[in-house]
Amino acid sequence: MLTRFAARTGRYLVPGIAAALLLAACGGDGDGTTIGTAAPASSDATAPTTEAPTSAPGTTTGETGPTGPTSSEGSAPATDRCHTGEFTAAFGPEDAGAGNRNATVVLTNKGGRTCTVFGYGGLQPLDAAGKPITTLKLTRQPPAPTLLRVAPGAKVYKGIHWTVMPSPGETCSIPASAQVTPPDETDHITLKWPFGTVCGTIDGRAYTKTAP
Repeated sequence: MLTRFAARTGRYLVPGIAAALLLAACGGDGDGTTIGTAAPASSDATAPTTEAPTSAPGTTTGETGPTGPTSSEGSAPATDRCHTGEFTAAFGPEDAGAGNRNATVVLTNKGGRTCTVFGYGGLQPLDAAGKPITTLKLTRQPPAPTLLRVAPGAKVYKGIHWTVMPSPGETCSIPASAQVTPPDETDHITLKWPFGTVCGTIDGRAYTKTAP
């Protein structure tokens, strides 16, 4: 279930569904529990298609913006962190209205151990030749990440928002695919982009245990 982000003037639609879209992680689905909250960052602005080096060492693609954690997105113990090869990835259903689009990125733990996820991760749109679409900006949105334990078979969700109507100066593209990078990882999972046109910016939130 997706809550509309604000209209272009403020970036999001007024929330029409419960404030669960703010990604307050919960453990009621039996997949695990939230075990920590990151402190908000003072700043981590970087190039549009690259994770901020100070917030996610070693991660090459993802959203940037002022709401990332002040420490590494890999704050989870290294021995517990989920790795890309332990996940399958998929896009959740699209929710459309008034030129705005919302969806989710879903990671499922296909491994045999409980591991941890903490952060925004990466989402890089690609063109038909498999090259990054550099005209599309990628940003982070609040709230700050929480440290999540992901049991075998459990899922974590990342809300994303974009528009299909450009603001002045923006460029629209139709990605062919997108690279999904789990937090603090460098390996990608490439998925077909099923949602059509993207204009200007894809706004991303941190992973949560609760589907927006």
